Amino acid sequence: MIKTIFISFLSFLSFSVYSHRLSPVVLQTDNKIQESLTSIFDTKYSKQKIYVSSYNYRVLLYGDVHNLDIKNEVELVTKHNLSVRGVINLLNVVSDIPVINPTIDKNIIETINKKLSSNVVFYSLKISVFNGNVYLQGVVTKSEGDSISQQISQIPNVKSVIRVFDILKEEDMKKIDSFGIK
Repeated sequence: MIKTIFISFLSFLSFSVYSHRLSPVVLQTDNKIQESLTSIFDTKYSKQKIYVSSYNYRVLLYGDVHNLDIKNEVELVTKHNLSVRGVINLLNVVSDIPVINPTIDKNIIETINKKLSSNVVFYSLKISVFNGNVYLQGVVTKSEGDSISQQISQIPNVKSVIRVFDILKEEDMKKIDSFGIK
């Protein structure tokens, strides 16, 4: 199953693009956002399974929490980070947080790496896996996003592919890619 959660259309002139189709400043800020929020949530919500992935100043929250209040509070804390421009809250509310077999997720990641490492688009994506769900973030064209999502959905044990993409027109992506992905 492939789900498209969030799509935005960016104009070519809205940001500077370097390797990974994002500028080094954006990549560095995304890492800081992710590290900061992960630290806060690991400390404050140690009994929950809260995962954070930041790409292009947008934060994807996924995992399992015990109640809706925690889910909402995590989103609010995330929104108050000054660098965050958007939040996609996909946290599941469950009464009992299940024990996840990390081997299955690890196998999915290894298979993705083997199958897609020759695809240049693969290097412009941020890929996270939790409980068989694959979360994709990146700047892609519609055809690139569709193709990579379809390939990943065919991998054994993948329950769903959740796409959180910035979709660009083909001609804009050619301009961006002309800068060269390192």
